[in-house]
Amino acid sequence: MTVPLKIGLIGCGTIGTVIARAIDEGEVPAVLTAVHDQEVDQLRQLAARSSRDLEDIYQDMVTGSTMGGSSGSPVVNSSSEVVGQLSGCCGYNCGDECDFVNNWTVDGALAYYWDSVSAFLDPDIGCTENWECDDSDPCTTDECIDFVCYHMPSTPCCGDGYCEGLPDEDCNNCPADCISGGGTAGCGNGTCEAGEDCNSCPADCRAKTGGKPSTRYCCDGDLVDCGNLKCSEEGWSCGSADPYCCGDGVCEGQEDPVNCAADCDCTPTEDPEVTCDDGVDNDCDGLTDGADPDCQTCLPRGAGCTTDAECCSLSCHPVKGTCK
Repeated sequence: MTVPLKIGLIGCGTIGTVIARAIDEGEVPAVLTAVHDQEVDQLRQLAARSSRDLEDIYQDMVTGSTMGGSSGSPVVNSSSEVVGQLSGCCGYNCGDECDFVNNWTVDGALAYYWDSVSAFLDPDIGCTENWECDDSDPCTTDECIDFVCYHMPSTPCCGDGYCEGLPDEDCNNCPADCISGGGTAGCGNGTCEAGEDCNSCPADCRAKTGGKPSTRYCCDGDLVDCGNLKCSEEGWSCGSADPYCCGDGVCEGQEDPVNCAADCDCTPTEDPEVTCDDGVDNDCDGLTDGADPDCQTCLPRGAGCTTDAECCSLSCHPVKGTCK
């Protein structure tokens, strides 16, 4: 004897109605034993369309009530927000939905299948601890407030590309943001210094070897200004390899308002610099007083001269007596 399949329907909408009709018309070899829908009108409509008297197998339920078979259904508040989930248990320790030893089945407990669905959920929703909000950004403070993650910028922050300067940052405690250099003599340190020239150390000492002979030069660290003012222009440096550390409050070495605003940030008051004895970098080019080419007391091209040293070009025409 074949025992007919018994079917109970939860939900009497479109799909439930199609299944009920298929059973009623014999397309599905089964017996409809129970139907349930929170909307009583849906139940009554299904009963009215069925050839079988369903009055005895459907239940009227008040809004918000639950019954067997509801496990896994969402629990919503008056704002239609999901605030929980109905769960059912078969075992000896139903108070602990994670006790998989004493409980054979726990239907609808989110903790039971969290590992399977957590990757699809928004990690910034539903936090309970600050560590859950870690965004791996060293420049933010991550906090969980009212179950929502907030990532607030934190300053000072080593790694944001800006040197804040002491007491927060300098080249010692944050080399990632604060430049430093110098202090070690030798070719390749970025400064054309004593014992070096454009031939022995072209990496540090600038040169122009082509074009008109009068425009050629070879920077030499043993000469004043390396022999030409151009030796300290356009990123080139001439002189001693003095150490510099961005963030220490002193604008020096290779520091300038662009790469070390913490030490060299200033508002230009002169351009070019004309006050050359006040100890102030008036045009904010990183050079002060006599170290600034604007303050050099040399003669321009065409001016009368008697020695090469008088001319900015360091070349006095031997016949004309004028600077080249």
